[in-house]
Amino acid sequence: MKPKLSISTLLTNLVSSGPTKPMPSEEIPEGEKKVATTVRLEPATRFFVEQQAEHLGISAQEFIAMTLKSIMTATVNPPSSAVEEMADRFLHVFTGHGISVVDIPKLLPDSGITRAVLMDKSVLVDLITDEVLWQLANLFGAQPEWVKGTEVGGANRNCYRWYKNIGSVARRLAFSRSRYYSTRVLFTAEGAMSEYDLKHAREHDDKGDGLNVGVLIAQDVVEDGLSYCVYDVLEYERWNYSKCREHLKALMVFCEKASIPYDGVLLQAGDLGAMHYGRIMACDALRNKVGKWYPERLVRDDALVNPEFHEMEFVMATYDESGADRHVKACKRPSSVSDWDRYMLGEYD
Repeated sequence: MKPKLSISTLLTNLVSSGPTKPMPSEEIPEGEKKVATTVRLEPATRFFVEQQAEHLGISAQEFIAMTLKSIMTATVNPPSSAVEEMADRFLHVFTGHGISVVDIPKLLPDSGITRAVLMDKSVLVDLITDEVLWQLANLFGAQPEWVKGTEVGGANRNCYRWYKNIGSVARRLAFSRSRYYSTRVLFTAEGAMSEYDLKHAREHDDKGDGLNVGVLIAQDVVEDGLSYCVYDVLEYERWNYSKCREHLKALMVFCEKASIPYDGVLLQAGDLGAMHYGRIMACDALRNKVGKWYPERLVRDDALVNPEFHEMEFVMATYDESGADRHVKACKRPSSVSDWDRYMLGEYD
């Protein structure tokens, strides 16, 4: 799902392919600079316009005129629109992660960005330096070129793979538990996926439609009186393929053993790929989720509860081979690791 856009941005996108050279004001005859125009609006549109106008304390006619003028200005002045879009994305990275605009200076103390600066985008854009953009990347994973608008992808931190790499993921989860206030794993899919869809994908393998499941690591940060969540976006793979299922379930088994909360999330159609390729931020995809599913049922050691119980023998073999079990203790008791730098290099106590 795309980030929520302003009225002017939506209309600018709509008319951006149209003529971009308006009549200069000096060519408009005196006395004709304001022309009365009748606009017929559908009931829902009229209600929206009236509500917005009332919020701003102006008439509906003034709201329409003001909006159309801003569209004209943005449409015929692409450079300033691009700069404004960068400022909007910069702010959205923070607000999308649950951080109020007034708290942004707390996270960028040496940037020169103050609350007063945040009131004026023309001043703000001069302070969004490359150094500030890299600070943003370190905090949230949003890459500088994506914030600038020069790259389509790069909205998230894509760190590592889980397929045939469960041991490494387990080690990173242990480190995450030592660094963040809390850590949880989200198994992501799309639409109204059900257990029937999982069964159909399993039974038909590559002969059926691909059913993709991905992994998202959510890490809660609490510092300086602020609390927010940052995400690591891992890849998605086909549930249809038995080896992918076994590795996904092996990760679920590790979460069970290491007491790491995990859950299943259903995203809007198209958002799984858009999130993985960095076209939208993970926080926006999650904000527009459409439901949940229950992966914990698929690793229960109970044939009456687990509809895929017959695969557990292979799942546990995959788990044992991954070496993930050695990281259970570090996950449960991060303080038991004396040197995390050595630990992350594979030098275990």
